[in-house]
This record gives sequence, structure tokens and C-alpha cells, in this order.
Amino acid sequence: MLLENTNMASSTFLHSYSLLLLIILPFLPSVFSATSSNCSANSIHLNSTLVTNHTWNSPSGLFAFGFQNVLSNKEFMSVLAVWFPKDPHRTIVWYAKYKQTSDLGTMHAVSSMQKSLAFPSDSTVKLTNKGIVLYDQNGQEMWHRPKNNSIALVRCASMLDSGNFVLLDETGKHVWESFEEPTDTFLPGQILAKPKSFRARHSNTSFYDGSFELAWQSDYNFVLYYSPQSSVTREAYWATQTNSYDESLLVFNESGHMYIKRSNTGKVIREVLYGGSEEFLYMARIDPDGLFRLYRHRKGENL
Repeated sequence: MLLENTNMASSTFLHSYSLLLLIILPFLPSVFSATSSNCSANSIHLNSTLVTNHTWNSPSGLFAFGFQNVLSNKEFMSVLAVWFPKDPHRTIVWYAKYKQTSDLGTMHAVSSMQKSLAFPSDSTVKLTNKGIVLYDQNGQEMWHRPKNNSIALVRCASMLDSGNFVLLDETGKHVWESFEEPTDTFLPGQILAKPKSFRARHSNTSFYDGSFELAWQSDYNFVLYYSPQSSVTREAYWATQTNSYDESLLVFNESGHMYIKRSNTGKVIREVLYGGSEEFLYMARIDPDGLFRLYRHRKGENL
């Protein structure tokens, strides 16, 4: 079965995936509802800096943005990421990649694998009016977003309760957001109109790119590929076959329901994953074995 809808009991899910989510307090609002797009007291303001062991959290505390030290393939690396901060396993749902040479600047030589996501442990992130910039210990710029930092002036940033880290201009418009550059995980509220690609990790204990890819294509087909790094070709092994429908959207809502719909009529043309209800937290991920799975955890459950 190429797509798995994980409808097992919450405890089984936690054991099978080692995903221990935080306790959701009953008085909190819906954790996946977006906050106001305008800068507020909870926003991250210009010239704010972020170093190791410090985070920028979402209003409810469900998500954190910052550096996380992870053990990957028996080596520790510092990853700029978004994760569940109260989860004992600190499950990561997004992490920065900087394979492009324009991102590397004059960075000292490291292995090609390390260039994809590892940063020096004493790196610093700073929010400027040109965007968010990551510097190494020598002040050398290593990574920044947006890539074209002349398109708009940034006024503030926010870590949203949807798991989306956003940069805002003075009108409240999103200049850049982490949802634009997904890694291996899809979160509720993440709607894809433009082509996007999700790359599985090499293994459950490795953050390096693996051999499987999930692509939302420009022809509006949602396709799973076997795409090893050592090969210039890729082989499709599952697809929604929706490439005959133009102007479509891929939607993942708070009830864990993922589907493709026509943007002009709203008609659902293909079901992808079935969730259940908004009693659960959901995440969908392309796993190292090439399966695209839906995971859930009951809100308010005491761990």
C-alpha cells in the first residue's frame, strides 16, 4: 500500500513513530489557526537575534523556530528548524537547506552532504529589513531568506501556531514563509498552489536527503518518485493522475483531510488522505521507506 492513513490508536502511533507531542491545554484556541498577519507584541521585531539554545515560539507554544542540535548518522549537527518544543523528541517539521551556491558565499569547504543542512554550532540568526540572515561565528553570511532580498522590506517575523514561520512587510503581507520551502512534512493549513517538492530523509536517524520524493507538479499531478541522489532520473510509483485538471489546489485541513480541488469551482477532484476530526493534531510525512503517512495525536491527551 503506497499511501498509509494511520488510524491506529494514539498510543500505538506514538510508539511506532516516536512522536511524543505536547499536552494541549483545554483552554487554548485551535492550535492551527493563523495569528494576525500584522506585527504585534508577539511578533519578532527587526534586529532581533537568535543563538543556540534560544527559540522564537508560536503564541500557544506549540511550535518553535531556532537551532536544534541533532544526532544524524552518529554525528551531531546544528540545524535551523521548526519543531514541537514540548515534545521530548523535539520532532522537527521543517529545516533549512542551503544547497545553492548563492547561499554559501565564501563559506569554508565542507562535505557536499553537510552543505545541505548543517550549520556551525555557534551560528547566529538576525532579522533585518532585508529578511532573515544566518551568520557563522566569523560573521560570514551562510543563508538568508527571501533569496531575493530586494523584493520588499521586512518589518517583522512570526512563528505561527500553524507551524509556518513567516516574514512580514509593513502591510502585513508575507514576504517569505517556511511553507514555501517544505522538507519532508506537510502540516494542516498548508495549501499548495505552486509546484513544490517534499524530499524524504535518508533514514529515521538521518537528516540527509533520501531516495524518495513527493512532488506537487506544475501540471497539478501529485506524484511519488523513487529518486536516488546518485541518479539523474527518477521513477514514478504512485500518482493522483490529476494532470488533466488545470488550476487546482492541494489542501490539507485541520481534520487531517488532504485532497485536490479545482480553484475556480472548489470541487474536490481527488482524495489523497483521510483524517478524522479536529480532536487530533495531524501531520503528513514522506518517510524514508517511500510511504506517505498521516500521523495524529489526540489534543489534550496527557502524555
